[in-house]
Amino acid sequence: MRKQGRICRIPILDAPVYTTWDLGVSDDMCITFWQDFGLERRAIDYYSNSGEGFGHYARILTEKGYNYSCHYMPHDADQRRAGVDVTTQKLEAIKAGIRPIQVLGRINTEQLGIEASRSFMPNVYIDEERCSRLIACLDNYRREWNDKLGVFKDDPLHDEFSHGYKSFETAAIRPAPVAMRPLNLPMTGIDMV
Repeated sequence: MRKQGRICRIPILDAPVYTTWDLGVSDDMCITFWQDFGLERRAIDYYSNSGEGFGHYARILTEKGYNYSCHYMPHDADQRRAGVDVTTQKLEAIKAGIRPIQVLGRINTEQLGIEASRSFMPNVYIDEERCSRLIACLDNYRREWNDKLGVFKDDPLHDEFSHGYKSFETAAIRPAPVAMRPLNLPMTGIDMV
């Protein structure tokens, strides 16, 4: 991505924005803000925090001022939890004013999510300033080292960088979007018949 100049300043278009999430309370809750332009998937903004409820994130979404089309959350947003009432993170987010929400299916293995992210990357552009933390998470997402055996473990390391990566992975597994508008590429030097 760096060699191709796809980590750069990204203009924010007058177009809908969708978000992809990794959910957490004591771990980071991460939100990546996206716009599609033709076949390009543009990460235009990023936010993460921990120890906050959905009311906090609803305020952040409002303060950003984007026109939201959808908020994509991972499968655990639908996990039922007992409190005063039985609820889910999706229902709590809706109560806080975050909508519409689409909960994505569970990925069967960590490796399938990583492969989805690798396949997704060729069309991705990332804003180097507003998404600097997301870039750090992508740079540092890695497998865990097994000191005893002297090899990498099969699963990725769960650390401060894995949550930002997971919000990226959520974008990679969301349903394939329809291109919003064609790319306007110059056609110089080509004879059209």
